[in-house]
Amino acid sequence: MANAKEANFKALKNCKRDDYLQLDDYFMIIAIVTAQRSKDPSTQVGAVIVNEENRIVGVGYNGFPQHCSDDVFPWHKPEDVGSDDPLQHKKLYVVHAEANAILNSNCANLKNTRIYTTLFPCNECTKLILQKGISKIYYISDKYADKPEFQASKIMLDAAGKEYKKHKPTINEFTINIEQTSMMFLFSCGNMLQMPPKAEKKKKLQPFVSTIDPSRHAEALKQLEDRHAEEARLAEIAAEEALEEEGEEEEDEEYSEELMENEDAIMIGRIDMAFPETTEEFADSELCYPPSYYTLSPKERLILLYVENFRHQYIINNPNRRPLVMALPNECKVQKFVCTTIRPTAFLHVPLIRNAEECAKFVADFIIYEPLEDMMSFSFVSSS
Repeated sequence: MANAKEANFKALKNCKRDDYLQLDDYFMIIAIVTAQRSKDPSTQVGAVIVNEENRIVGVGYNGFPQHCSDDVFPWHKPEDVGSDDPLQHKKLYVVHAEANAILNSNCANLKNTRIYTTLFPCNECTKLILQKGISKIYYISDKYADKPEFQASKIMLDAAGKEYKKHKPTINEFTINIEQTSMMFLFSCGNMLQMPPKAEKKKKLQPFVSTIDPSRHAEALKQLEDRHAEEARLAEIAAEEALEEEGEEEEDEEYSEELMENEDAIMIGRIDMAFPETTEEFADSELCYPPSYYTLSPKERLILLYVENFRHQYIINNPNRRPLVMALPNECKVQKFVCTTIRPTAFLHVPLIRNAEECAKFVADFIIYEPLEDMMSFSFVSSS
């Protein structure tokens, strides 16, 4: 029976390849790849924690804490930017890779695990490693061996009887091809893992093609500039006149006029109140609108004052731009319009302002309106 089983096993062919990654190389390469997530322009460090079953239980790289933006906090030392402010030092804010790997671990108990890190841990990370019971440390670089922080690390590790050793790779290079983009990790001089320099991408410059020929359209451009200048001058004069008139009137005074039969607009002071086309079907009766539709309330006049002030400041601050024209609806929805010019004008031509309601909100969203009477609540006189 035993001979039969042995014969069956001998009949199987073992096709296992011999150039597969060894475990220590595998985990160290993952640490190197993890380091590439770091935003630090000078030092990128990655760390991987592995348990006794050779399963990864934590990874980390050097970076800022959560909710601390990579675009706000410093990635430099004060002397690098010509500053003497100690708060400009990145070491005050960066969480090291080993600490992040411990904090990110998916298990509470890290006893008898081992950590693979691209840089020998500092004294603060070593404290965490000892406190969590990590038994072995594998590293690639020990470039800060002469600094007190790293000398203190070795003193603590020796006192605790923990093993730490420089990783000795079994392969010379490892290449990853991602969408025809080659990424190569080199095991070279002194067993130091290095990344090749990244090739700079050439920026594609889009050719700029002007649609205006100055020599051909010089006269048209001159006329356009003259027209804009004239519009700005007239708008400034109109704004000054409107401000003077507003100053002469009492704030609480109300103007009222009866709407003339078969007329679509009336003059109140020097402000026009125009009705849209929807008024034509009710033009035969004076009772088709509530009395409030024929008045200009103090709040409406206050809004007009804000509008004129805005337009006046806009002209002063932007003398070379086309002057604004404002038309302002009130709480009567689309039935009543007031404007800041002598004659009825069009709305402000801005793509984001698509209707009367948005225009009103643009100039006076902080004004508290009191609802006026609803036009539909009034009885209409039959034209018959």
